[in-house]
Order: sequence, then structure tokens, then C-alpha cells
Amino acid sequence: MAVISVGGCQFLVKGGEKLKANRLDKKAGELFEVEDKLSGGKIKLKVLANEKGPKTRVLKFKAKKGYKRVIGSRPHYTILEVVNSRGKK
Repeated sequence: MAVISVGGCQFLVKGGEKLKANRLDKKAGELFEVEDKLSGGKIKLKVLANEKGPKTRVLKFKAKKGYKRVIGSRPHYTILEVVNSRGKK
């Protein structure tokens, strides 16, 4: 088990585990390494896909004034797979 920081968030991961992180500037199939926060070792991650999350809608409304605005956004995610989780130096 290892604690890694990816996309501004920390995750507790094991080998073979898949996780959804904030969008990274990496292409599908790309391998990269991050540092284990506990032991200082290197953890290899593989990018599986870049995708959009579900749409979130926000409604602004003022009673009796005829004012209504609907705003929506879709967060971007990167799906990652832990290739190895050996958190040793």
C-alpha cells in the first residue's frame, strides 16, 4: 500500500487498482512515476483514459422577479491504473 499525490489529490493505492483523478496532461497508454508519500519510493501509473464526468447543473432564481439562470459544467477526469505499488527506495 502506498499514498500518492496525483492531480492535487492524495490516494491510498495498491497494485492493479484503478483510480479517477483530476485531468492530467497525459495521453492514454502513457506510463509515468510518482513518489510514495510514506516511504519515498517510486510508484508507476498507467493512463487508461481521459473522460468527462456527469453534468452538474446549478439554478439561480429570484422569486417574483422573472430571473432564472441555469449553469452547467462537466468535470474532466483521468482514469489511472497502478502498475506496481512497491513503495521502497
